[in-house]
Amino acid sequence: MIINIIFLFLLFINISQESQARESIKEYKGNDPMVRYTGRIFVSREGDVTFDWSGTYLEMEFIGNELSILLSETGNSYYDVLLDGKNHNVVKACGKDTLITFVSNVTDGFHGLRIQKRTAGQFGRTTIHRFVISGLLQKNTLKRTRYIEFIGDSWTCGYGVEGESRDENFQLETENCHLS
Repeated sequence: MIINIIFLFLLFINISQESQARESIKEYKGNDPMVRYTGRIFVSREGDVTFDWSGTYLEMEFIGNELSILLSETGNSYYDVLLDGKNHNVVKACGKDTLITFVSNVTDGFHGLRIQKRTAGQFGRTTIHRFVISGLLQKNTLKRTRYIEFIGDSWTCGYGVEGESRDENFQLETENCHLS
């Protein structure tokens, strides 16, 4: 009898914790006004945001410890993820209606985030459907002081800039507009 009561008590605690965890996960549309995009984008009536130019980026601030994006990709695109002003990781996006984790294994708290497309548009077009955050999206307080637009070619999109030598064949993974 005591064992059954203990088992039921532990089961109740486990279900309660799972319920609380699910409640802390929030979803936001791709065009949420608390997310700021820079670059050429298209916003659909449904709130999806589509872009393909290298260097296009989004910025947001959130409280939490994990952020994923539900997106569709026509090819393969790579993204630099900068968290609190520092390189966090590089993410490969591919597939249709795919949930990809961009931020994970960070302390639970306030974070500034920039996600920048590092590969050229000819290799893939991205559509952001939803942001899924373990926490809350915050009003973007980042202020811009300057605007500079670069119009260019393979030099400005960083064609092969992360290659080991200039004789190496091009690989999508070695393109990085942020370094050019």
